[in-house]
Amino acid sequence: MRFIVSLIFLLSQFALQAQVNTSVVDLDEILKKTQDFYKNESSYYIEIQYKLFENHKDSHPLSTYKGEMGKMKNTYYNNVLGTEMYVGNDIMIKASHDQKAIEVSNNTPNGAEAIFNISGFLKSFKDYKVVQKEEVIRCELLAPELTSLPYGKIILYINKKDYSLQRQVMYYLHSSEYKNEKGEMVVSYPKLEINFSQVKPVSLLEKEVFNKSYYIVQNKGVIQPANNFANYKVINRI
Repeated sequence: MRFIVSLIFLLSQFALQAQVNTSVVDLDEILKKTQDFYKNESSYYIEIQYKLFENHKDSHPLSTYKGEMGKMKNTYYNNVLGTEMYVGNDIMIKASHDQKAIEVSNNTPNGAEAIFNISGFLKSFKDYKVVQKEEVIRCELLAPELTSLPYGKIILYINKKDYSLQRQVMYYLHSSEYKNEKGEMVVSYPKLEINFSQVKPVSLLEKEVFNKSYYIVQNKGVIQPANNFANYKVINRI
């Protein structure tokens, strides 16, 4: 069972039409500081751990998998569940190892950071609550009863010292069907927990993944896979 995940960091400013449950903490200000933390880092590497739970109350993960992401100047890289993503100022490349395909598309006008710009997504929440603890800021976002979002609630745990994102928990609104360990079909409303490591040196990633030529070769408007992806099909959406 796979889920498309929006990583909530490098956030842009946004305005939530919400009932503020704290008179001290401003959510816009908190997320702006989180955005600035990652924006001001010229390069970094982050390890990511995903934990999928059968239901909202379950404390034992159904499955666990890892991912990674990095930044080098204005280029971003993400790798999770067999898919590598390169995001530059002018182009976005998704390389799926499962499907043996490379999708190439133009990036949005806002540049590489646009992939993490989910301001419109966050505006869809009706309410939020912010609680400051000793070392962590807990931000809870609640969706309205009628929503097109796949999540009813998202909780962010932000480091109080530097405003980096530590953890994100997503509570799904829609049920999923799968086989349990006994082979029985089970229907449940899953929960996904995403844990982010502290920022590490980008040298932990191969430099090649930040180069467009690692994925594709462009010649007179024709896009072909690079040697690393020689047998992959190219889907050109430029």
